[in-house]
Order: sequence, then C-alpha cells, then structure tokens
Amino acid sequence: MQSIVLVSSGQPSANPRLVKEAVALNDDGYNVTVIYVPISPWADEFDEELFRTHPTIKFIQAGYHIESQRWSYKWSRFRRKLLVALYKITGDKFNIADYSTALFGQELLKEAIKQKADLYVAHNLAALPAAVKAARLNAAKVGFDAEDFHREEFNSSGVEKTLTIQIENKYFPHLDYLSVASPLIGKAYAEIFPELNPLIINNVFSAKVNPPIASNGSSTLRLFWFSQSIGRGRGIETIIKAMGILNDVSISLTLLGNISAEMKSYLLKIADEAAAPSSYITFNPPVAEAEIFKIASQHDIGVGGEIPSCLNREFCLTNKIFTYLLAGNALVLSDTQAQKKFLEDYPAVGSIFRSEEPESLAYVLRQYANEPDLLVTHRMNAREIALNELNWEKEKEKFIDKVVSVLSK
Repeated sequence: MQSIVLVSSGQPSANPRLVKEAVALNDDGYNVTVIYVPISPWADEFDEELFRTHPTIKFIQAGYHIESQRWSYKWSRFRRKLLVALYKITGDKFNIADYSTALFGQELLKEAIKQKADLYVAHNLAALPAAVKAARLNAAKVGFDAEDFHREEFNSSGVEKTLTIQIENKYFPHLDYLSVASPLIGKAYAEIFPELNPLIINNVFSAKVNPPIASNGSSTLRLFWFSQSIGRGRGIETIIKAMGILNDVSISLTLLGNISAEMKSYLLKIADEAAAPSSYITFNPPVAEAEIFKIASQHDIGVGGEIPSCLNREFCLTNKIFTYLLAGNALVLSDTQAQKKFLEDYPAVGSIFRSEEPESLAYVLRQYANEPDLLVTHRMNAREIALNELNWEKEKEKFIDKVVSVLSK
C-alpha cells in the first residue's frame, strides 16, 4: 500500500480542502497521514470529531497549542520574530526563509521527515519547505495545493511578500504537481511557472450533502454570510449599509464565524448609523462543516462580498460560493475578477454588484425582493448545478487521477 503524507501549517477542521483530499485518498486505498499545527483553538472540538470519524487516517500534531502548551507556544512566536528580523539583515542565508514563513516550520519538517511516504502534499505555503525537503530525503514525489495566489496576498511590498516570493521561487520548481483553487490562480501561476501546468480543483463539496431547501414563508429576504472569522474588510459593512438603504424592504442577515466583542460592537454601530435594524442581524458561532449547509439552506441568498484589496482577492473563488450553491442559495457576489467570471459562466444562479458600493448591492437585493419567482429560480438552479456539476465527486476524480499519474512516474 502506497503512503501519502499531507502537511499543513493549520488545523484540519480549518482547511476543508485538506480534509477532502485526505479522506479521498484514504477511501482510494492509500495509507494517509496528516501533519498539522494547532493554531486555531476554536477548531479543537471539530478536529476531535474528525479524528473519531476517520480512525484509519493518522493525524499528527506538530508544534505547540496556544492554550495547553502556552510557554512553548510563546517561545515559538519569539523565535519566528527573531528569524524574520535576521532575514531582514542577512537574507536567506542558512535557509532562514524556510523557517520564518511559518510559526512551526522546524516542527513541521521534523515530523514530515519521520513519516516515510511515496508522496508528500503541502497545504498552505508555510508547509511547502517541509514537504519538499521530506520528499527529497525519502526519495518521494511532492505536490502543493495553492488555495491562494500567495505572492499577491499583500496590498503592499514588505518582508512577508519578499519571503513568500522567495519560497515559491525556491520550491515550486521541485514540485511534481501543483493544484489550485480557481482558474485565475492557475493562470497566474502558469505564467510564472509554465512547466507546472496547474490543475484546477474548485472549492466544492460532496453532492451527498443535500440539505432540504427551506422555502420562504415570509416576506423577509434572508441573507447569509460565513467565514472562519467575522472582521473588517470582508464586505460585511457593505451588506449592512445596503440593508439600511432598503428601509422599505424586510431583510435579515445571519453572520456565522468567530467574532470578538469589539468587532460585534463595530458592526452594530454600522447598523445603527445606516438605520439598519440590528434586531434583524444574527451572529452565530462557528459550527461543524455539515451544520453550515443546514444553516445556509434556511436562507434565500448567500453573499460573497470579497473586497479586491490585493490581486489574490481578485483571483479567489472561496468555499462560500460552493457552499451557497449546494445549500440552494441565490448567489450575490461582488465584482472581483474571479466572481465576475464565475457568474458569466453560470449566470442563472445569481447576480453581481460593485464591491464596497451599498447602493449597487441594494439594487440587486431589491430586484430579488420584487421578483420572488426570479429568486426561487436562481436558488433551484444553484442546487441543480451543485448536484450535477460543481461537486467534490467530480473534482475528486481529477485529483485522484493526478495522484495516480504522479506516483506512476
């Protein structure tokens, strides 16, 4: 039985792509190991459930937990700050870039080398050095899944961007395959590394997740937005302001994700200033992935208000979009390049609005409020496309075919 090690600089439950790949490989008969680091305490309980659900996948923690291993965690943070400071002075002497891009770069490498495998797959750029080095030492193949266009995740130049570019330039040429999360990310990387021919694996989910679409028995237009965290610069302010503009239309908004007391006060202040009734805004804490679909299906519209603050934001197709589709939500998306292209390819599932322009979003929402038949049509079309085309069953075939091809060489 061939062995595959997936390496991540985050937690499994915070990375659906990682989990889907691990489960798919395990189901296909591979011996699968996942090496991760514990940087998201909110995901701990979801990880425990994941580990119980998939006992034949080996999960290995690298690094230190922020709560149960506090002092070791603090030392790791200090170590990374020191390495970044040294990088500013010396550049990449002694491979400093490898260890300063990740909080637990050394620990990831140590664990990855221990696990003998035929293929190593890095998730998150910070895990890439560990995966490539482990592959070299164990005479194995290596792949990388790019959920973002990493070198353009920054809206200005600085040491983080320099580090990112250096890591990509240093390790991408050693990859046996590169998978990406959107066509535009693939195109961007292909222009820089044409020999890689990136494989597009969309952020889709299993068609078996099929929650019943809740019909709207009221006149309230129900909006849904979710992420791991609720914060500034995510387009939420625009949604709330649009609700204020439509003071003659009944609209509710559900926000799901981690939120601080300060951020909640900030958003409620926005609502007050925009004359959007705060009683129509609901804040939900993070839930297990399966629950997100159930919650989403209780709403009419899924909003993707991405703000193109950097080129990566222009190119991304987040898992929001594919969650909304499967939950039977009409899609209302901001006009980033990737989202515009998506709705050009699938125009019958939603509408586009101009990013950070509440008036533009209000216009789209009013149209749905005034044309309930259009809303129902877009919701049904979204579900149909998810079940028949944009789902993990389809994308998984491409992924497994690539793994088989790489391991056969």
